[in-house]
Amino acid sequence: MIVISQPTYLPWIGYFSLINAADHFIFLDDVQFDSRSWQQRNRILINGNVNYLTVPVIKKGLSKQLINNTTIASNDVFKKHLLKIKHAYSKTKYFKEYYPKIENIITKCNNMINLSEINIHIIKEITKILNLKCEFTNSSELDCPGKRSLKLINICNRLKKNDYLINEGSKKYVNEDISLFKKNNIKIYTIKYNDVYYEQFNDVFVKKLSIIDVLFNKGPETINFIKNNYKLISFDF
Repeated sequence: MIVISQPTYLPWIGYFSLINAADHFIFLDDVQFDSRSWQQRNRILINGNVNYLTVPVIKKGLSKQLINNTTIASNDVFKKHLLKIKHAYSKTKYFKEYYPKIENIITKCNNMINLSEINIHIIKEITKILNLKCEFTNSSELDCPGKRSLKLINICNRLKKNDYLINEGSKKYVNEDISLFKKNNIKIYTIKYNDVYYEQFNDVFVKKLSIIDVLFNKGPETINFIKNNYKLISFDF
């Protein structure tokens, strides 16, 4: 099963469910950067309120740059993010166990300036913490041409993968171009997430926060949420 997804910053638990479901995960890093997406930000809870961790990037004169060509504006942001994370989660059950690991991962970003490299580094290291097994490849290494569905099809064909699990962001244009996938004998699967609830320092549960929210609150149980919070559905042509 192949998954093709853009590298995002400190992703939510569903991103790691995609990794769990895949035997080959492709970081789609050679597509256009989008400041409205999760490529440079994610959410945590501070005192019960949603707070964004955002990585500033250099955009002037680069309105159409690719993710793997996007440079961050300052490395100082990672120290600020660690302070926010410490403030937000220092009283959680598993903070002492997991914070040093997260701190080490994010601190290493001080030596990086490329947004895609930073996101991929964080995702791979958290995958190790979770003990998930998957092969990773950057799409930029494959040099597959095309836009939208054609690029995805070319990646599948290059890697000789016929089972393709799509994420939420791909559904619209995959559905529009479904005949192209059928022509290339690529079977499409979608992922349906179950609602995941766990204890937070909040009266009302907030969904789809960064994976670190789950780690600090549920610790080793996080892997069970990842493996049991979804099912795969075959897309009927």
